[in-house]
Amino acid sequence: SEPRRRATHFRTMRSSSSSSSTARRRGVFFVVALGVVAAARAQDEKPNLDDLLSKQKRACPSHKCAKSEVAVPKRPLKLTSKGACQGLGGGGMSMFSANQERDQLAGCCDVRQACNEICGTTVKQCDEQFESCINTTCAGDEDCERSAGIHKLMLQLGDSCAKFSPGQAQGCQCIAADKATTRRTQILEDVYKKFAPESIDKVGGLVAKADSTKKFASLLLKLVAKYPALVKQVQDPQQAYFDNLMKEAAAKKDAKAPPPKDADDDDDATPPGDVVDLDDEAAEQASPSSGGEL
Repeated sequence: SEPRRRATHFRTMRSSSSSSSTARRRGVFFVVALGVVAAARAQDEKPNLDDLLSKQKRACPSHKCAKSEVAVPKRPLKLTSKGACQGLGGGGMSMFSANQERDQLAGCCDVRQACNEICGTTVKQCDEQFESCINTTCAGDEDCERSAGIHKLMLQLGDSCAKFSPGQAQGCQCIAADKATTRRTQILEDVYKKFAPESIDKVGGLVAKADSTKKFASLLLKLVAKYPALVKQVQDPQQAYFDNLMKEAAAKKDAKAPPPKDADDDDDATPPGDVVDLDDEAAEQASPSSGGEL
């Protein structure tokens, strides 16, 4: 009959809905379980900060020249660092580091930024040099390693190619292939005359070995790490903006603060005319005229 058919259909629909709900609950439980297992494995394995850079193999395009030309560093060599570690990237994260003194990794950060402007380098090469500098500088210092972790995170959050590609364009020049050796020799002579004049006779042999854009870039990166004074400190516009914001906020806070209260203006202080000499008061109470006699 029709009522029985409808009842059967209702029970079927109810059973199907219950099965579907159970399946959904099992699915959610399975996903949560996977998350718990993954978190547990992460804690057991304790992946170190070295993995942060290796997980993101960033390949930014190199500076391109015509077939008859090669990319060489511009002369004079100009390498810059904007705000040391605060200039690595990470957007607004750098704001929280504003107004802080240069930390012990500032030199590593300077070289990491300058690496973007060394003609012929790669992001991977710059990251590896930065990692090596951090390991040498920190040498087991926990505070240093925590700071390094923040700087690495800033690198990860930043757009590497947005800094690297303009840096290469700024640092590279395309010249005829037969003039490349002369330019490389001039660059190295400039460096050695300033930082190691006693070793300038090594320039010829170094140029002969670093006979390509990539090899010469590697050589220059080593020299920059050895002579960090090659890197010029310049002001980072973004960091300067954050610094100004914090200074303005501090100035407004100081302006709203009430002036310090002078002790002489304290309402609770006894006026000079009402000062009571305790010795005189005691003597008056002890005199016959005070009515104290029995």
